[in-house]
Amino acid sequence: SNVKFIGAVSSKDINYFYRSSHICVIPSLLDATPTTLIESMYCGLPVIITSGCGNNTLVEDYKTGFVIPPANSNKITEKLLWYSNNRNSIDSMGQNSHDKIIELIEEEKNKDKKLAKLIFDLFEKNNR
Repeated sequence: SNVKFIGAVSSKDINYFYRSSHICVIPSLLDATPTTLIESMYCGLPVIITSGCGNNTLVEDYKTGFVIPPANSNKITEKLLWYSNNRNSIDSMGQNSHDKIIELIEEEKNKDKKLAKLIFDLFEKNNR
């Protein structure tokens, strides 16, 4: 079988497991911000995530992975079979996942820069 259930992984080994995987499945029923989603996408993995996860807006069907209903093993199976039958799409979807996270990081940096400039400008204005 090509599917491996790894279980808990130490933080020092996590990058190895992401880099040696092809996809990431996050079947959470409810999770506000799954760190696993962000980590796996950053490492270039397409994902299968449930709509019960707060950041499922990061995942766009057929572009960065799939969003499926919670507690639906049939949908997980369907999407795993899709990946198996469309292996040539895994690399591009993984690259799209990585690019999405990089885009978000850059947006946050820009927000921080804008906030810093606003604070600096207010400080300058008040000290004239």
